[in-house]
Amino acid sequence: MSLPIRFSGSIPAIVTPLTQDEVDFETAASLASRVASHAKAVVVAGSTGEGTSLSSSERNELYRITKTAVGAKVSVIAGVSAAATRDAVQAAVDAEAAGANAILMSTPYYAKPGEDGIILHFQAVAKATSIPIILYNIPSRTGCNLSKSSIIDLWNCGAISGLKEAAQNARRINEIASSTDPSFAIFCGDDVTSFEMLSAGACGTISVVANLLPELCATAHKHFQDGETSVAEAIFARLKPLVASLGEAPNPTGVKYAMYLLGLCQKECRLPLTEVSPDIAHNISKSLKSVQNKNLQQALDGASQCKPMIYL
Repeated sequence: MSLPIRFSGSIPAIVTPLTQDEVDFETAASLASRVASHAKAVVVAGSTGEGTSLSSSERNELYRITKTAVGAKVSVIAGVSAAATRDAVQAAVDAEAAGANAILMSTPYYAKPGEDGIILHFQAVAKATSIPIILYNIPSRTGCNLSKSSIIDLWNCGAISGLKEAAQNARRINEIASSTDPSFAIFCGDDVTSFEMLSAGACGTISVVANLLPELCATAHKHFQDGETSVAEAIFARLKPLVASLGEAPNPTGVKYAMYLLGLCQKECRLPLTEVSPDIAHNISKSLKSVQNKNLQQALDGASQCKPMIYL
């Protein structure tokens, strides 16, 4: 039986602040506190948190300090992706011991296992832990687009409780949602398709841009959940130019540069990631200023003229 997931809406995938290649744990706690009042959960050491570039001790300390910073009402989702099953099991066990409330785990990368091996990979982690597991399907990073049937099989056998889908296929989300039930939590894994994925059956977004604008992202999801879909669509449309500029560079280099502009943390990433180019930096700065300067009421007023759209 899959363990229940009790969070939805906008879920910031928090960046890992670095100073001279060392994790700045004090700033990490501050970033977590900043977004906690606008979210029911946060992701730590995921793709946006450079999780695969961190040591196990760095990840475990991030889980601990984040849980302390956000408190009992906000769930900490630990990124524990690994190429080898043994490593994934140990990372998941350590994350639970450090206070994580759920696990976010991609399909294994580099090894290129078959789907039978991927199913056994998730089952092994599920047997070793007592917290919910969210499967992260991100073909652009793993080279694997896990089939709908395997995802549903993993849910049916109790190995996973949710899915973060980054394949940008709203029809696929709708088909998975139709083949499971509301207890299976489906999250959009790419800000640019948030509205489309929510319309197709997702319950929230694990978000990069929510690092920058946590309140606005939470507001968009709240309007959608309340049935005010045209208002939600208008807010997501307002965010799209910023999301697009962040996506011009490998994640999280773009969002870290934007956070640097806001005075939230350094723009430093751990090698092999490097700083954004001057052209991309200009685009990020321009789009960030545009979102900040535009009156939210303009977007909400414009929503009254929007026709509801169906994305399947």
